[in-house]
Amino acid sequence: MKQNHTLKEIVPYYRTYKRKFVTNIALIILRIGCVTLIPLLTRQLFYFQPDHTWEYLGWVGGIILAIVGMVWCSYEIIRVGKEIGASIESDLRRDLFAHLQKLNFSYYDTHKTGHLMARMTNDLGTLSGTLHQLPEDLLNTLLTLLGALVVMFWMNTPLALIAILPLPVAVWMGIRSKKKFKMHSHRIRADIGRINSTMENSIMGIREVQSFANEAMQMVEFEKINRRFCTAKFDLAKTAASYAAFMLGFMRVHGLMITVAGSLMCVFHQLPIADLIAFMMYTRFMIMPIERLVSFSDQYAQGLAAFERFAEILDTQPEIKQDPAAIPPEQVKGALQFNQVSFAYDGTDRTVLNDVTLAVEPGAIIALVGESGAGKSTLASLVSRFYEATTGRILLDGTDIKKQPLYWLRQQIGVVQQVPFLFDSSIRYNIGFGRPDATEAELREAAKQANILEFIDSLPEGMDTMVGEQGVMLSGGQRQRISIARVFLKNPPIIIFDEATSSLDNESERLMQEAMNHLFKGRTTLIIAHRLSTVKHADYTYVFREGCIEESGTHDDLMAAEGYYHQLYMQGQS
Repeated sequence: MKQNHTLKEIVPYYRTYKRKFVTNIALIILRIGCVTLIPLLTRQLFYFQPDHTWEYLGWVGGIILAIVGMVWCSYEIIRVGKEIGASIESDLRRDLFAHLQKLNFSYYDTHKTGHLMARMTNDLGTLSGTLHQLPEDLLNTLLTLLGALVVMFWMNTPLALIAILPLPVAVWMGIRSKKKFKMHSHRIRADIGRINSTMENSIMGIREVQSFANEAMQMVEFEKINRRFCTAKFDLAKTAASYAAFMLGFMRVHGLMITVAGSLMCVFHQLPIADLIAFMMYTRFMIMPIERLVSFSDQYAQGLAAFERFAEILDTQPEIKQDPAAIPPEQVKGALQFNQVSFAYDGTDRTVLNDVTLAVEPGAIIALVGESGAGKSTLASLVSRFYEATTGRILLDGTDIKKQPLYWLRQQIGVVQQVPFLFDSSIRYNIGFGRPDATEAELREAAKQANILEFIDSLPEGMDTMVGEQGVMLSGGQRQRISIARVFLKNPPIIIFDEATSSLDNESERLMQEAMNHLFKGRTTLIIAHRLSTVKHADYTYVFREGCIEESGTHDDLMAAEGYYHQLYMQGQS
């Protein structure tokens, strides 16, 4: 259920910067004091007497000092305010990033990367401007209005009453427009996410786009989203223009009311001309904060929309949680047991795994085979608790994996994906990701075990060679072997190979197979493959079909049975 959020929820973030915030408040009060003094000092100039020249110069000097104080305070208020806003933005981004690290695969299955990136960058950037201006503008508006009204009532109560009479109309219009600002701002932020997502897909898939000559189709799709975004901006501009035009007319009428009423009081000797001039200045000081709020209302609405999108992610709690009482075992043998395990992805009725029961002895090499979509990769993902089994239990060394610390459990498992992910960094970083505290000698040994060290040493920059985005500068086999080196460095007792050789050429597969054989020694291994020839030497094989185990046994036994496995094997040989 979607929660309603307000910017009040950001208050705890201000506490970290309490000293700066208090300093800013003090500067605002000092600035308002200077602003309030200027009309009073100006009023005194009109009571100038020729024989009081020094007194006159004193009043002029006082005005200059008040102006200098106002300018200096304004500079410091803006500087300190922006520092507070940037600091809180940094803290919010840190918390958002940390929370995203905790969310499960199921969340990323249903949320586009472009939308998440928009919230991490655009939304928090918009929110930053709101954060440092919101408290500043609210406090400045309230204190300026209060100061101006106090002096205006002191100078002339009837004229002050006339001045505040139309203010409720401005407040009503502001509240009325706020709802529209918020609605349009939500649309804009959502459309930015769609634009980012579309651009990300197109750029990352540029090879597919150009190879199919589908640039025109991509352009049509992007233009549709781009025009939708532009329309949302137009609607926001109309609302902002209507509000600004209303307030402009309101202020002019308000000024005319004061001028007419004040001039009549002067004609009938109920108000000195000097007081009228000072009064008009205070009227301007009263209107200026309202003008600022008019221009800020649009930004406030966008900031609130941005915060709600940010908070929406934080409201999402990880589905897979660690048992507070979980204690890591002292030793891991690597025995795995699946007891009547079933699984279905959230939001779907299709069961991916149905009542699967199997056992893996410590150090055994187990093959999981079957057609695409049979449930092999899903079963492997359940071991690391990337997803949670719908029913049934998974045991590691006789203990339910839900009773073991989640972080510890994942440390015991090394995974080589079908399409390995490499970070846009150096080879050193990508291998070292398996164990960040590894020494240079350990990095090189892991690379050697993965049959990639000779290639690395042939590069001019060696380990410091940049691999490009997702390893684009390397071949598929090189990316696979770097991912294997990463697992060698991690040195886990359980290994999962998810179709790791399905897209390699013969030479790359040979190097991979040698590396895999080194890695298998003394470790429990699950190998997932379409090509059965790559796993025929496994200790035991489970054949999956539509989420169930169709057959199981050694390669020779399954071939002799001439069942489903035999059929798949022969298809692979043809």
